[in-house]
Amino acid sequence: MKKIAAALTIMIVLILTSCSGSEKVRPEERSQTPEKSGTVITYISPVRPGDPDDTPVSTDNAETAEPDETPFETPEETPDEAETGLPTAGETLTPPPSEEPEETLTLSPEPTKTPTEKPTASPSPEPTEAPTEKPVVTPRVRPTATPAPSPTPDPDATPEPEPADPYAYIERVTSPVDFNGNGIDDYTDFLIGARKDAENHPRYDASYQANGYPPDDVGVCADVIWRSFREAGYSLRYMVDRDIRQNKWRYPMIDSGKEKRDSKIDFRRVRNLRIFFDEYAIKLTNDIDEIEEWQPGDIVIFYNNTHIGIVSDKRNELGRPYIIHNGGQAEREQDYLGGDHTVAAHYRFDASRVPEEMLIPWEG
Repeated sequence: MKKIAAALTIMIVLILTSCSGSEKVRPEERSQTPEKSGTVITYISPVRPGDPDDTPVSTDNAETAEPDETPFETPEETPDEAETGLPTAGETLTPPPSEEPEETLTLSPEPTKTPTEKPTASPSPEPTEAPTEKPVVTPRVRPTATPAPSPTPDPDATPEPEPADPYAYIERVTSPVDFNGNGIDDYTDFLIGARKDAENHPRYDASYQANGYPPDDVGVCADVIWRSFREAGYSLRYMVDRDIRQNKWRYPMIDSGKEKRDSKIDFRRVRNLRIFFDEYAIKLTNDIDEIEEWQPGDIVIFYNNTHIGIVSDKRNELGRPYIIHNGGQAEREQDYLGGDHTVAAHYRFDASRVPEEMLIPWEG
């Protein structure tokens, strides 16, 4: 903008100079309007008509004026001359060289500002407390002990004795009779026969059998008893039937006519076995804590003459013997004494005390 203003100023000065024409400079103005040309000062006096002393001076033969001893003081430039650079009289106006090419001002429409939508600040979510997680309690796992390899047995070494039976002091009672002559006393044969039945694990079935004996894979609690007697060589079926025929009055259900005597089923009824053993076996204690009185091969009746079994040679930590019986349970040799299993009767069949006519051998 400053350059444009300076150019406009120069044009105005040129126009004014051309308009002044033949205006003469007064004599008093000669000394005030010096023309600077390097170090030579030339005074130009225009011809004014009627001035006798003024003779036209040719500028071509103008002598160069020697400077006075007092140096010519150049009048200070006024602020207007300093700022605008106006020319003095007689100076040839030469436009200053432009250091830079003039700028061409092109007015262009202001760019349309596209309104920018301010981003809508999303409300900051309220801080939510993280749910307090319960500490996960890892169950302690007991380390499994790796069994140490068993050492190779030394054939020359003396075998270590097995742990002592805490109830070894209980003297085992054996029968004085070996009825079948197999070299094993009757009480032990009773135990062996009962255990065979338990290992065979017959299905519990109380149905009537046409020939009297159910097959080995079928049975009830009373079938454990006659199979135990079979192992010792006795036919319990016919022994009971003989007693019913000879002593009918002992069996009230049959004696009263409520039940009909039937050798195919009478020996499989617990109430009839209870009457038979009351007459021909040794009656023992029902107290299960008198552990010495409970011997392998003994016969025990429970509840109200509804269940029966054989005493085992195996005992629990209290010294009470297990019972081998069939009530349809998975384990036929079971820790059964005590609790709700009320003992109704406890017997030991000693054939030496039974009339010989009542001892009938196994028929088959």
